[in-house]
Amino acid sequence: RVFDQGYNIVFNELALGFEDVSTSLKEEFNRKIRISIGNFQNLCRFWKLAMQKPFPFGSVFLFHKILRWLTPHLFILSSLLILYTPIALPYTLLVLVVAICQIIWVRFFPPGPFTYFCTMNLALFIGFIRFLRGVNSSVWQPTKRKQNES
Repeated sequence: RVFDQGYNIVFNELALGFEDVSTSLKEEFNRKIRISIGNFQNLCRFWKLAMQKPFPFGSVFLFHKILRWLTPHLFILSSLLILYTPIALPYTLLVLVVAICQIIWVRFFPPGPFTYFCTMNLALFIGFIRFLRGVNSSVWQPTKRKQNES
């Protein structure tokens, strides 16, 4: 709303932000679902900002937020489209095998960046589905965080 009222947004490349991290992938997954629901609510509320001048603000918003939120949708769409390309069948099968291996891998080894990436995109998609169905409650339990020792 601040930008919408005509105020400027100041960028400081030396600014630092810190947050405590969740110690559980499951808690982080549920947190991302909640954040995703809020993201899509904000997208509906502030969609005009993406098209607003000055141009760089809208493009930064578009590329940083909207495309990131839509990654799971684009993945599903590209997977469906690739089914109609006969030469792409081996690649589709490879992606399926990698996904199955990832599910098995997580059960035996600690999750890494790839697991986090896949899990968070799944959470984004689930949040989108819940957003479409309507948010019935805004009550949520904060995630347990590992406190920063510094």
